[in-house]
Amino acid sequence: MLGRWLLIGVIALGVFAYMHAHPSDAVRADVTQACASSGPSAVVATIVWPAANGEQAFLDFSVTTHFSDGPSSSHGPLPPPAASFTLEGLGPGVTYFYRVRVMRDGGPDTITSGSFVAECPASTVSAAPGT
Repeated sequence: MLGRWLLIGVIALGVFAYMHAHPSDAVRADVTQACASSGPSAVVATIVWPAANGEQAFLDFSVTTHFSDGPSSSHGPLPPPAASFTLEGLGPGVTYFYRVRVMRDGGPDTITSGSFVAECPASTVSAAPGT
């Protein structure tokens, strides 16, 4: 009997982890990059996502997939209808991770997330949800 409850708990935890990592209402975000005016040693990236129905957005940004570990920053609340944010001074060749969250009745909800490698010369990356 204990084994059955343990199995049910593991399945429930797996479903929760999948839903957290793959939000059902995830949307595509585009990342446009350019060389900073100071030269190719710095990159400017703009993350653009569809506006979130008048909800305040928050952008979390990090060099790790765990936004609470290592160097990271959070920007927001961004006033509606904010649907983009520009990050400056990024290191070329560094992989950056981001997520866009909105506040809903149940708390913060991730609407898109992804990663990109900062590059100079400029590039545009269209990131599928959760990549």
